[in-house]
Amino acid sequence: MYDNGKSLRMGILVKDFNEQAANLLQIHNWKYEIEKSVDDGEYILVKIQKNSVIKKFAILYSQDTKKEVYSQIEREADACFINGLSFNKNCSFSRNFNKPLTTLNELLEVLKDWGFIHSQLLLDIILTFGEECNMVNGINIIQFVCNLL
Repeated sequence: MYDNGKSLRMGILVKDFNEQAANLLQIHNWKYEIEKSVDDGEYILVKIQKNSVIKKFAILYSQDTKKEVYSQIEREADACFINGLSFNKNCSFSRNFNKPLTTLNELLEVLKDWGFIHSQLLLDIILTFGEECNMVNGINIIQFVCNLL
């Protein structure tokens, strides 16, 4: 059966997710799974979880896809990433998408915007230093870290 290259493109999405995002998620202690692959619109839906927080995001093969695909992603996901390096803010297909929409290499920035990287850093410091986290060598560590964020 002829698929016009869809299976190849879907394979590229999974490969690029594994190469670009999986390590980043692991480093920040997120569990992840590819929840589904959607041939119509050519995207994968990824579910990530840390403690009791669950988020989902889509990775689209191309930004130029049907508006209906964006509507479906908006119902299913908390963000959408475009595979590749280019992103057109004026793309007519994605114009009214109301959730984070950017390239996959911006995943860390979206996680930061969601507040999960900073809060995890503070939690790690508190768990590491315990009672002593207030003052180390005369410096209030929690205040110092908050100022950096």
